[in-house]
Amino acid sequence: MLDPKWIRSEPEKIAVQLKKKKFELDVHRLKALEEERKTLQLDTEALQNERNSRSKEIGKAKAAGADISEILASVEGMKQQLEIKKEELSAIQKQLHEY
Repeated sequence: MLDPKWIRSEPEKIAVQLKKKKFELDVHRLKALEEERKTLQLDTEALQNERNSRSKEIGKAKAAGADISEILASVEGMKQQLEIKKEELSAIQKQLHEY
């Protein structure tokens, strides 16, 4: 099994080695999938951080006796977006693993 970090860092070298084994590696496709994975992962992490911050705001607002309905709605929307991003990320990771 090839090291994923090595595949990401040196796909051209791997393509040459695999060609000797009669296997064709589409480096452009691999790079595109990896770039998409990286973007989705960063988006997912940013969304999780934002949701965590908003959740802390809910706790503070509750303690202060303030209305939290607007913040709750915002967090619920983030939760749905986060689920979608996680599904997309999982699909890309599966494609990379299968490739």
